Amino acid sequence: MFLISLGEKGSFFKPVFFNYYNDLKNYDNIDTVAMIGDSFILFPVFQNETDDIDAYFPNDDWNYLDGRSLLTKKTSENEGTTIKLSGAFDIIHLYLRGGSIIPYQNLESINIKNSYDLRQMPLEIIISPQSDTHTAKGTFIFDNDEKDDLKNEDYNRFELSFNNNVLTVTKKTTIKSTYNFTDDIISKVKIFNAGYLINNNNNLIINKNDGNNENVAIQKSTTDNVITVDLSTLNLKLSDIKNMTLSA
Repeated sequence: MFLISLGEKGSFFKPVFFNYYNDLKNYDNIDTVAMIGDSFILFPVFQNETDDIDAYFPNDDWNYLDGRSLLTKKTSENEGTTIKLSGAFDIIHLYLRGGSIIPYQNLESINIKNSYDLRQMPLEIIISPQSDTHTAKGTFIFDNDEKDDLKNEDYNRFELSFNNNVLTVTKKTTIKSTYNFTDDIISKVKIFNAGYLINNNNNLIINKNDGNNENVAIQKSTTDNVITVDLSTLNLKLSDIKNMTLSA
C-alpha cells in the first residue's frame, strides 16, 4: 500500500527543486534536504552535532506532524525561509506541506511486529489545507502487496480533495482480487490550519455512498488550530464515503 502521493510519475525521494524550481536557493541544498513524495520535506541529520543546522524551507505552508504551524506561505514572495533546527540525532526533521491530504497511523502505544500487523490497523486522515485557499488534495492507493498489483491495475485508488470545507472521496480504480486487509478503515479525520473555523459550532456530516448520512461531533484545539473528528465507532471504510462536509 502506498501512503504518499507521488503525482503521476516521479521518485519517492527527490530534490526540493523538483517541486520548487523557481527558487534558485533550492539548487544549493541538494545534499542536505529532500522531498518525500509531494507532501513532506525532510532535513536529515548525518552526524550527531551540538550546533544547530540551517534548514532552508521553500516558500509554502509547512506544519509539524502534530498540526502546529511552522511557516505560513508569503503570497507576495518567491524566496523561502531559513530556520535553525537541532543537530541532535534524536529529532526527526520531517514537516508536512500545506495543500496535502495524507493517511497516518500512530504506532507509539501499539506493538507492531511486521507490515501485516500494520495493515490490520485503521487509518487517520490528515488534511493540511493551504493557508490562503483552504484547499488540499491527496491520492490513496490500497493493494494486496503482490508484485504485479500496480502493473495489472489491481488496486483501489482514491482521489481526495478538500474545498469549501468539504472532503470529497472519488474512487478511480477497483481492486480485482480479494482484498485481505482492513487498513482503509478510517478512525479519525484531522484538519490542520483550521483557525478560520475554530470558533464555529461545527459537526462533520458524512454522506455515504449507500445514501445514508452520519452526523459526528468534533473536538477542537484552539492552541494548534486543529479540528479532530473521531470516527472509530462507525467502522467506516474509505470506499463507504462520498463526501464529508464540515458544517457551521
